[in-house]
Amino acid sequence: MKCPKCLSENREGAKFCNECGHKLELTCPKCRNSNRPGSKFCDECGHDLSKPFASTKSPEPPKSFLKPSKTAEFPPLLEGERRQATIVFSDLSGYTAMNEKLDPEEVEEIMSRIKKESVNIVESYGGIVNQFVGDEILALFGIPIGHEDDPIRAVKAALELHKMVRQISPGIEGRTGKPLTMHTGINSGLIVTNLRDDRDGLYGITGETVNTGARLKSQAESDDILVSPETKRLIAPYFETMALEEIRMKGKTEPMIPYRVMGESKIQTRFEAAEQKGFTAFTGRDQEMAVLNACLEKTVRREGQFVTVMGEEGGGTVCDEDTG
Repeated sequence: MKCPKCLSENREGAKFCNECGHKLELTCPKCRNSNRPGSKFCDECGHDLSKPFASTKSPEPPKSFLKPSKTAEFPPLLEGERRQATIVFSDLSGYTAMNEKLDPEEVEEIMSRIKKESVNIVESYGGIVNQFVGDEILALFGIPIGHEDDPIRAVKAALELHKMVRQISPGIEGRTGKPLTMHTGINSGLIVTNLRDDRDGLYGITGETVNTGARLKSQAESDDILVSPETKRLIAPYFETMALEEIRMKGKTEPMIPYRVMGESKIQTRFEAAEQKGFTAFTGRDQEMAVLNACLEKTVRREGQFVTVMGEEGGGTVCDEDTG
């Protein structure tokens, strides 16, 4: 089998190139799905992989179960670039039991399904799956594209990841004796990007934020989602959380209190969050308020009105420190 990266010849059935280490995959000529080396038929569309496929339509982009493609949608970051981001470490519990009780091909099929659905879930919330390491998922929110609510997106994605694995578990638990669940650690803060080998993830990331996220994951129990105090502050009041006992982390002098995510709260919008906290009183806006009240009175009298509110960037009138 020829390596698509360095074009070196490899033995049939090889999973990685013996020259450059690139992952070898058999791409379906019809749907561009990646199949295991040695496959005879595509496991996505059923096409005979020994035959070419002729079509007048442009082929669909390849579907990667391991990480998103490096396209214009995910621009490269500069070496040593500093970014505010939220990092998600999710690990699969029950993976060892699967390997002990099930056939390797069946384990690979289950993991491929989990990886595929994980990518779909994370990307639906605007994040990326940076890499899979065994049964661990490393997802990024805010890299390479940032959103003001990346921490909220990250927690929502984690909740959905846990739900997805719980739905898969019943069909496996009866044969392995252990349920499949996720346990997750989430942290927000400064992350430094760096260039890495393509096999080690789409983006190289370093910093204390990464280390803390990994430690939170290791502290999480089955089906737990633990967040740092910084992430907890950023996701309040959209989620219900519970403070746990403080933990000490290597390299830090002060202990940290992790928070367990219990679920989403009833608050869904920034307006609802501001309403719960209490609105900030307007200052020096008497004339503007008089205009708005006059327009409202006309509207009540069925005289249609259109009002445009404009202001300089950073001069918002209903902004508070927690909800922006």
